[in-house]
Amino acid sequence: MDILIKKNKLVIDTTNVYSISKKAFLLYHNLDADKLIKAYNKGELSFTASFLNELLLINDRFVYQDHQSCLGYKFGYKNSNNEIVIPANYSYCRAFIEDVAFVKEALKYDTQRDKDYLTPFINSYSLIDKNGNYISERAFVWTQDFNGGKTWVKKAVLRKEENGEIDTSTDFLQIDKTGKTILGPIPTSPKSAIFNSRDNDLYLYLIDYFDSKYVAYTYINNDGNLATTNSTPDYISFDSIFVDATMFSQGYAAIRVFENNENKTPRWIFIDKKFNFPNEVFYDSVIYFSNDLCPVMKASELKGFGKWGFVDTSFKIAIDYKFDEVSVFRGALAYAKISGTVVDREGYINQKGEFIWSTERKKK
Repeated sequence: MDILIKKNKLVIDTTNVYSISKKAFLLYHNLDADKLIKAYNKGELSFTASFLNELLLINDRFVYQDHQSCLGYKFGYKNSNNEIVIPANYSYCRAFIEDVAFVKEALKYDTQRDKDYLTPFINSYSLIDKNGNYISERAFVWTQDFNGGKTWVKKAVLRKEENGEIDTSTDFLQIDKTGKTILGPIPTSPKSAIFNSRDNDLYLYLIDYFDSKYVAYTYINNDGNLATTNSTPDYISFDSIFVDATMFSQGYAAIRVFENNENKTPRWIFIDKKFNFPNEVFYDSVIYFSNDLCPVMKASELKGFGKWGFVDTSFKIAIDYKFDEVSVFRGALAYAKISGTVVDREGYINQKGEFIWSTERKKK
């Protein structure tokens, strides 16, 4: 009997240079480049620091950079054979998610030639398919990746007021992968945001509140209306806004409210989709449910110094509080770290909280 043995074969060069300015890095990825550089030089950069999804091979596409361009670095896409599929014509590219991607174009504008130049200049994100064809060209000012065939995007409106001044308000739209509007437009201020939901029915809404000095969170539903109680599109009840909140996942979200204690400490508690409390336990921090487990940080007297564990969808402790850092479960594994006095241990745990693979680092 012949036995076929598959041998490892390098199918693509994993060295993919991605040059980007610190300012653009903060703008596109919301990360501080200086802190990452310092952590790298000290040997403290975690092996989970995969913050550039653009460099990952997703849907047989990854972002590459054209270093030969005389007009500055441009971005395009290659496939798993290292072949250029979409030429480097963009100033910024996002990863392909669900066979579509958002790209940003650097536009030149001429105020004499085009009176409406601001609209295409600000709404500079386009949606393309895997072959580089435009689905929606220069349509959005802010985007996020698709989830379940739809996503929320922001469009600059630039309404002209009666006094001739330009109102820089924005509209939120929920679109499908053909660029068709499903919900909206929902007029908002520039600093507001509506985030995708893992459940695709209730969406986290960040409100630019109190003249931009404070922000608050609430939720909207698939009708585009405020989902919380005692609220209407024209009136948001104080009983229905929160100082912080998470997205809904597997039927639950978490909100940060002021716990009824002597210190009036804002802490996290779970809510269901009727905005009831399924349990009465407060936590110092919560992420979201994935694979029936949710990372939670145990409430402690010194806020933020508690240990991380995991609760199941019945809100029982499934993995004990013993970790200093964790991630949600992706598949059967989650990242976890235990900080010791001499050695730190980090790696991946199973749903029993056991390290399947780990490494140790001596503290310096």
